[in-house]
Amino acid sequence: MELVQNKPEYWEFIRNLRNHPDVKGGFIQQEDIEKDPHEQYMLRYGLFFYVCLYEGQPAGYVGVIDRDQGE
Repeated sequence: MELVQNKPEYWEFIRNLRNHPDVKGGFIQQEDIEKDPHEQYMLRYGLFFYVCLYEGQPAGYVGVIDRDQGE
């Protein structure tokens, strides 16, 4: 496994994983995250996220959650 800096090619993976019913229950914000607001969020905060790659494919992510309100 490898931990890499987030970049635009991983944004949709992060959004899909964050919206997954087994994952979103762990977040305060429960509604699905739409593509355009997510891209705006990533443009602003994307450098605070890292993606875990397994055999070259994204398998998970970590990121800052402080003030995670989509400001």
